[in-house]
Amino acid sequence: MIEAFVFQEDDMWVVDVPALNSITQAFTREEVPHMLFDLYESLTEQKADPANFSIKILEGKEAQDYVRQLEKETKEVDAILEALAREEQHIA
Repeated sequence: MIEAFVFQEDDMWVVDVPALNSITQAFTREEVPHMLFDLYESLTEQKADPANFSIKILEGKEAQDYVRQLEKETKEVDAILEALAREEQHIA
């Protein structure tokens, strides 16, 4: 089962798919499944079977907590990449 976590940000719906390590956007809530399946098909070159997906709509505090966690993970990855770049400069 491939999970997608969806939350609204301004006028867009953000579709986060951790199993694919990818995020896409939809203009409307109704467009979310189409964008999710399109993302899956473009990354895997396989036909998406809707039965294999779980879409969780996050709202309110749940959405805020999820976004905070994404931001935290992004900062951690950025710090690792910066450290690797500095290390690479010292080796060269």
